[in-house]
Amino acid sequence: MNKIIKYLILIFLLTFILFSSYSFYLLFNKGLPLDYFKQQIIERIEINSKINVGNISGINLKYNNDKGIYLKIDNIDLKTDFFKNKITIDSSIIDFKLKELLFTEQNLYIETIVDFSNNYSYEFAFNIIANDNNQEIIFHKILGPDLYLVNTSNLIIKNKNKIFINDTFEIKANIKSLNQNLELITPFHLPSELESFESWTHITIEDEIDLSKRYSQNNLIISLSGIVNFGYLLPDLGHTLNLGEAIGFGGNLGVAAVNVEASLSEKYNKIHFKLFTNGDLNLNGSQIILSKNLNTADFNIKTNGSYKLSKLFDSMDMNTDNKSFHSFKRILKNNPVETKSLNFSFNASNYFEKPFIEAISDLEITAENNININLKSNLKNNPSKIIGSASVIFNLNIEDLSFEKFKSSGKILLDNLDIFYRPFNFTKSKSENLELYFDAEMNESLKIKLRSNDNIYINSDIEVTQDRNIIVSELLLNNFSNLNLALSGNIHKSVFNGKVTGDLIDLSALKVERKKKTKFFFDEENYEIDVKTAILEGSVSVNNFLMSINQKREKLRAKGQAVSNGHDLYYLRVKDEKTDKSLIKSTNIISFIGENHPFKKILSKGDVNINSTRDSYSEKSFNEIRLNEFTLINTPAALKLLTLPSLSGISNLIEDEEGISFLNGEVTYFEDPYTFSKIEMFGVSDSIGLVMKGDINRKDKSLNFEGEISPIHLINMLLKKVPIIGDLLVGEEGEGLFAFEFEMKGDSSDPEVTSNPLSIAKPQILERASEYLETID
Repeated sequence: MNKIIKYLILIFLLTFILFSSYSFYLLFNKGLPLDYFKQQIIERIEINSKINVGNISGINLKYNNDKGIYLKIDNIDLKTDFFKNKITIDSSIIDFKLKELLFTEQNLYIETIVDFSNNYSYEFAFNIIANDNNQEIIFHKILGPDLYLVNTSNLIIKNKNKIFINDTFEIKANIKSLNQNLELITPFHLPSELESFESWTHITIEDEIDLSKRYSQNNLIISLSGIVNFGYLLPDLGHTLNLGEAIGFGGNLGVAAVNVEASLSEKYNKIHFKLFTNGDLNLNGSQIILSKNLNTADFNIKTNGSYKLSKLFDSMDMNTDNKSFHSFKRILKNNPVETKSLNFSFNASNYFEKPFIEAISDLEITAENNININLKSNLKNNPSKIIGSASVIFNLNIEDLSFEKFKSSGKILLDNLDIFYRPFNFTKSKSENLELYFDAEMNESLKIKLRSNDNIYINSDIEVTQDRNIIVSELLLNNFSNLNLALSGNIHKSVFNGKVTGDLIDLSALKVERKKKTKFFFDEENYEIDVKTAILEGSVSVNNFLMSINQKREKLRAKGQAVSNGHDLYYLRVKDEKTDKSLIKSTNIISFIGENHPFKKILSKGDVNINSTRDSYSEKSFNEIRLNEFTLINTPAALKLLTLPSLSGISNLIEDEEGISFLNGEVTYFEDPYTFSKIEMFGVSDSIGLVMKGDINRKDKSLNFEGEISPIHLINMLLKKVPIIGDLLVGEEGEGLFAFEFEMKGDSSDPEVTSNPLSIAKPQILERASEYLETID
């Protein structure tokens, strides 16, 4: 080999060594410039995508111990229809293994920073592994001001449309900020409803994404967890229902923590609420199933926890003329209803074409409610009441929100209630078990079946017709104590008609209270009562009890009758706006009154006729009592009167141990809550005549009377001997008969009695005696 060739070889080797050394120096430091490949790279990018490359600079091949040989590109300027403005890709690193690049599938590791024109940038780190069938992307890093990758995620792209996700693709994003920034840099933006997610939201994507099908995915699961502002999501709902206020956390629908999983399958799309709570409202376990075309949806909304129903109604914007609604609201305010669980299932269809509430059908509501009840009538004494708590468990099925057809069933637990219904003296204590079961069906009319447990027997059929006629065909009530009744009747156009029949009714607690009404629940009320046995005031039991009542607002007519121990009782009351009159007749009033009745304290028997008149709703009345064949019992006052020294000749006129028997008598007096005043009374028989007048103080139980008592048999004897009695009755003073004056004062149970012996009989006692003699002539 000649020297020239050797030198040439040596020069080549030296040049190669120097070039290689310099190249390695550049690889390990600044990098080996490859800018002369720039045009080829630009052409390659523009051929494979709709991207225009403005400039590429700083293309260097570099080396380090971690990556080995890799490509670094300082800057790439791009412009594409997807972005509104130019974007810049900075500090890109493309790492590769030369043997894999040349001999097997491509495996590139890329790190880059994408800058947008408004200084909005993202950092990416990912692997691209490509072969003939698919392309795999392994994301190691996605980091931006409103988005970052939680864990390494592996995506496989097939046929350029389907992206298969191994395990999960998990990111966190500030969706509202992300969407706002996307709108600045690209025409693309996320659905605005997603902006209801406040602050950072955890997003997990599973299974696969088919880019060709968009919303109609067949095998995709997306989970979102974060804070949602439902006031932003559903702003119009607050116009009619402020649910947020109803459940106590403010806002239209408030702000809640949620974990929502959306499953998009081949047959349907499902939204499942794994978590939905604000601390008060809890919808955990609720779900929505949507058809693939999104035109129909099945909702199953579950509530967990306790919520006050009154707040729900407070939030509803109802017409102020709706009196029934506002009356119901007032009842709820005083008797709050708390739902322990309230679940809704319903179908919605074509809700994009009409208001959502009109799209709802097949609604099913199941609930368990606790009602705190505080109901008392406005009577002063012994009012009817329902006090305590009740639980209501029910299921309601509705075809649509027109409520034209529905079915319902459930039970009402009344164990924790104190109940007293004064008209029937129905009493139930908290210690007494009572459960009511009901079934209801609305078709052409609403039909309700009501029944109870065995402790208190209740069985009823109720119907509400389309013209609002409420019909009770039969309501059976038997408490195995003081009530065994069958009630029937109807309510139609503010008119109530009722009938009560059966074996036993208890009216012992029923009293008339004098109070003027300004409002009447019914325009007219009609009652018919026909029972075998009735319990009256004072626990008096009577038979064959009949009662009819007709009331038209201020006007009342009540008529009744009964039998006891072979005696009859008749009652009549007639009232209008001005006067209130009543009449009681009995062949023996003692058979119809209790032990505490005033008559029971002075009479042992008596045929009475009682008339009472008062101004309507006044507490003061004028009363007139006529008596026949009555016995004045031996009270301390009567015994003191008859055993006075001046009356020692009369005391033996007592016929038996019960007392003094009279054949005729009359009492007139005025009554108010505090006094019996202007009392005038007399009684006559074959043996004795008695006249009294005075007052009784009901408050301190004291009395003040004066009167006369005279032996009537003397009058009878003289009249038989003298054919003409006119001179005797109206003769000169001192020529007639003698009576004894007395005074009675003090404690009504044992008053002091004093007398003025041998007084001349006054015209009053003579007049009463003559009236009596005329009746028995």
